[in-house]
Amino acid sequence: MLKDYTFLEEYKTGINNIVNEFYKPAFSEATEYWRAVGYFRSSSLEAFGNTLQNFLSNGGKIKLITSVELTKEDSEAIEKGSSKKVICEDRINYIIENEFQEGMGDGISRLVELLRIGRLEIKIAIPKNTKGYGIYHEKVGIFFDKSSNYIAFSGSSNETTNAFEHNFESIDVFTSWEDSSRALNKKNHFETLWNNTNIGCDIYNFSEASKNKLIRHVEENINNVGKQKIATIKENNAPSLPEWIEIRDYQKEAYEEWKKNNYQGILSMATGTGKTITAFNALINLLKSEEYLATVVVVPYQHLVTQWAEEAKEFGITFIKCFQSSKQWSTPLFEAITNYKFKEQKHIFIITTTATYISSKFQDPISKLTNLCLIVDEAHNFGSSEIQKFYLSNANFKLGLSATPDRYMDEEGTTAIFNYLGKIIYNFSLAKAIEMKMLTPYKYYPILVHLTENEQSKYIELSRKISKMSIFDDNNNDDIIKALLMKRAKIISGAENKISALKETLITNKLENSSFNLFYCAAKTTGDEDNAMRMVEEVQLLVESLGMNVENFTAMDSPSQEERSNLILHLKKQYINGLVAIRCLDEGVDIPDVKRAFILSSSSNPKEFIQRRGRVLRKAKNKEFAEIYDFLVVPYGYNTDEEYKINRKYLEKELIRYREFADLALNKADCEGPLIDIMSEYHLLHI
Repeated sequence: MLKDYTFLEEYKTGINNIVNEFYKPAFSEATEYWRAVGYFRSSSLEAFGNTLQNFLSNGGKIKLITSVELTKEDSEAIEKGSSKKVICEDRINYIIENEFQEGMGDGISRLVELLRIGRLEIKIAIPKNTKGYGIYHEKVGIFFDKSSNYIAFSGSSNETTNAFEHNFESIDVFTSWEDSSRALNKKNHFETLWNNTNIGCDIYNFSEASKNKLIRHVEENINNVGKQKIATIKENNAPSLPEWIEIRDYQKEAYEEWKKNNYQGILSMATGTGKTITAFNALINLLKSEEYLATVVVVPYQHLVTQWAEEAKEFGITFIKCFQSSKQWSTPLFEAITNYKFKEQKHIFIITTTATYISSKFQDPISKLTNLCLIVDEAHNFGSSEIQKFYLSNANFKLGLSATPDRYMDEEGTTAIFNYLGKIIYNFSLAKAIEMKMLTPYKYYPILVHLTENEQSKYIELSRKISKMSIFDDNNNDDIIKALLMKRAKIISGAENKISALKETLITNKLENSSFNLFYCAAKTTGDEDNAMRMVEEVQLLVESLGMNVENFTAMDSPSQEERSNLILHLKKQYINGLVAIRCLDEGVDIPDVKRAFILSSSSNPKEFIQRRGRVLRKAKNKEFAEIYDFLVVPYGYNTDEEYKINRKYLEKELIRYREFADLALNKADCEGPLIDIMSEYHLLHI
């Protein structure tokens, strides 16, 4: 829906890329487009057609009001009593015969095909004055989606190449859900024009004769690219790269490596480097060599199904979305597979969550598909013991995507992933992404948080129990050890002093009135068992006591996509100072406007802390660099050699995260200051 996107109130060339930031997302969701603009000329229609993008494959319909510039002779004829409508049509026919010449491109070809099949209606507006001078030069547009949401806009911008690329243009935007009154005014105004009830203009239908003349004239003179575009529309847009995307060299190289490895393997690409587009590029290249291909994409979360499906539209791909209740997807899936089986359909595209992927209702029909391409997003999740039971043996082509392919403390699961999907065939590091300015550089501030004496005592006791049980090679102990490890990790993640350390950090750095903040909490409680409180709640109480306005963005509360979009919008527009989050921001949820992250979760799992850092480094307007405040838990102290060794072993894991973050930071030279004493005390200066 249009409401799923964040639209600015104003767009200006030089500041905004109006095509990519406004037209592209609007067209991706729109099912109808009303536009009143400019002149009836080949240059205008060419650029207009080029902005349509994926709107065509959605079955979109257009109402276009345009104008013609009457000559002095035309005006004199009108003064003498000639019909303005006839004069107007003569002028249109003259423009068709003289402007629509050989070599026209794909923009006009799209529009002419839409006109021919009845998905484009054109009307001509002429100002109401007796002499016929002047032109209709208003610029108004409205996008509608299937849920009747709409966006109205007006301003100086024409849909011409010159306007988009060279002029200084601006448009004002009004949405039906945020600025309903002004959006409705624009909609009503357009309707008065279209229905010829406007007191300022005469509106004439684009005659059948002119329509046929335009279609015939264009089809006779269109260039080869345009002819191919007409064929593409007739074939319901076969999958292809959209015109607005330029596949980067590293994305091409990633595909070549996949091809070289017999279409098996994993792309290890840093968050924010376009791994989804890389996957679509690889798939489209594969489709060129495979006449029949079934594609299944597996993602870990429901919101990623939506994200992939929306992005796929840009490539002319429509996914069958298989998640939640099978009643919603089993019938379309069965019909598509049947058509594919009997070669009535060359390609089918299916996307599902890991939860649905392992269900029998999904596995049974998918396991019988021939020539199957399996794409696994966030492929590190694919190594769990449960998912391993459902690896599809009929997948000829396999592609894994992940910023962190290795599974933390699960060598067996990591091996299973590599054995099934293939080895890592391409690596694009975060350091390289920052160097290429694809991600925002950052400053890193480690904040030391000491365990309390009570927490230290519990940590030591649990470590002793784990050590004793680990001596015995007994599989029956595995679950007990796992439970003890989780209990010990909870002490670190919910360390009581983190809250006071956060307060001191905010006050010392004068951040109480700052915006674009993200507070990354552990999914744990803080305090002792009798006074336990979820960390997200305690953080929210703290920052609100300092005068900050924040909202929860947590996996436990499972916000819907609409709620997530609203929270992201509230942050972007600075209605709030920040978001308090748990795991739901680890994978797939992008909030590029975040400039400052407070990491209170103390994860030693590389997958988690690398994903979290990636969330903060997304590029955004006016974001020169990001700031990461990392709350590192350090021991209370030690009384024996045994306690020293336990502390050292723990610190070694905690400092791995510190080193990972510090090495790429803008302020790398200053990061070690707060840690130098404790690193020296525990002989960890080598890290």
